[in-house]
Amino acid sequence: MVSRISLCLQIASLSLFGGNYYFTYSLISDNLIISFEKLQISKKMTPTAAKPNKLFHVPNDKNTSSEKEFVNQYKDEIVELILTQKASVKSSTKMNAAHIAEHSTVRSLPTLISVDFKEDFGIIGIYE
Repeated sequence: MVSRISLCLQIASLSLFGGNYYFTYSLISDNLIISFEKLQISKKMTPTAAKPNKLFHVPNDKNTSSEKEFVNQYKDEIVELILTQKASVKSSTKMNAAHIAEHSTVRSLPTLISVDFKEDFGIIGIYE
């Protein structure tokens, strides 16, 4: 019962106090060497009435002091959460007698993320 109340309070605090961001990630590799990597983070300017579908608790081990700093310091962890939830991968291999060429692309669609920053931790909410 207490955990349900806690979860409801966390979701409510995300919608009232958390910042919403769009994350988009792309990585391209040629012959297993990264040739292009791009992460775009943009703040959502309008409020959303929807609730995040998945919540993740991230301890503030890097001692960040603001929501913006938290997002910047933990962007790799947030991208990892996004890629485990939804990502597209395309891979191709071309071979001839003397050469093998491999090309891979990993992409995430723009994903809405909610960040509720507290002093000791942050709650990351992923919308579907």
